[in-house]
Amino acid sequence: MVRSSGETFRTRLRAVSRLSNAATASSRLLEYMFEYYHG
Repeated sequence: MVRSSGETFRTRLRAVSRLSNAATASSRLLEYMFEYYHG
């Protein structure tokens, strides 16, 4: 049970890091587009 919960935690951590990376990339892209159109 401890092992399965650890696996779940690891999977969640990986998904969260992937989501945060995607959010950072999309926010950078939005900033770039904003600078491009309004700069």
